[in-house]
Amino acid sequence: MAKAVGIDLGTTNSVIATTEGGKPTVIPNNEGARTTPSVVAFTDQGERLVGQLARRQAILNSKATIASAKRFVGRRFEEVSSEKDTVSYDVVSGPQGAARFQVRDRQYAPEEISAAVLRKLVDDASKFLGEKRLGQLGDAAPAHERARAEMLIGDARQAVKDDSVGLDRLRELTSELQQLYYGLDSAGGTATGGTAGGGGTAGAGQPGKADDDVIDAEFTSGCGRRPWPNREV
Repeated sequence: MAKAVGIDLGTTNSVIATTEGGKPTVIPNNEGARTTPSVVAFTDQGERLVGQLARRQAILNSKATIASAKRFVGRRFEEVSSEKDTVSYDVVSGPQGAARFQVRDRQYAPEEISAAVLRKLVDDASKFLGEKRLGQLGDAAPAHERARAEMLIGDARQAVKDDSVGLDRLRELTSELQQLYYGLDSAGGTATGGTAGGGGTAGAGQPGKADDDVIDAEFTSGCGRRPWPNREV
């Protein structure tokens, strides 16, 4: 049976964890860090860098370093007129008017960038755990962006499907519900809502009825898509 892991494919940083002795344990990446920057860069030599290595060279290679790609998933170019002016790389109109990233002579879909981050998480975790396949219980976006979450994690998973390291879907959980489950466990079953504040989005949710030990969100609300500094200014 594949080792189950939880993946938070975040806008700013991503993390992968598993359970050891019944307790959640974050799996360090190859660099020894507990979080991996959701950053992908392409060098002049044709090399692709992911995570901390990509972030370190961002200043000298800003046009070819993609960060916060998840903010553009499933969106048309005409929808991102304000966001594209806040990033260092070029956001252009791709097939059917979809938002794409122009790096030199090639366009990349946001899902491709997130797939590269997901691949690194899975590869590093597989090496750490000594597993060829992993069962994935993960989150891709706040609940108010459920459709984008499903699109992102589906496309990203497809990109690693043919790799030597496999990833089997178990379930997707929204950020708010993950916080709720943590609260239920910590508060002895008395948690009534969950909040999630990340690098690119923030949201809150309230649980609905439990059915066969599965709890879904009754409602959610969040600012969505815009990083905290934009809201504070």
